[in-house]
Amino acid sequence: MKYNTLIDMLVACENNDKNKIIFLEDGENQKVQLSFSELSQKAKITANDLEKYIKVEDRVLILLPPGIDYIVSFFGCILASAIAVPAYPPRKNRSQNFKRLLSILKSADASCIIT
Repeated sequence: MKYNTLIDMLVACENNDKNKIIFLEDGENQKVQLSFSELSQKAKITANDLEKYIKVEDRVLILLPPGIDYIVSFFGCILASAIAVPAYPPRKNRSQNFKRLLSILKSADASCIIT
């Protein structure tokens, strides 16, 4: 099937429990999987939560490591008509990561942060 947008794909796959997103923890071993139906449901919940705090086209900083939660948050931003700004979360005891995060916060002008 051909989709014009990611949202078209998500809506078309809302009732699809066969196809799954699988996160490989180390590039080989399966850690978590999520059906397209589950992704759609979780992304809608995230979008509804975001819409309580943001306006259309606000920027939302996603401070999550790679994984299913990141994917759900990204689609939640799209459904909420927000602009997703992805960034790796800072690591402990690494001041350069914190400085990078402060720089991202300043330039992104995010209205909300998902952690």
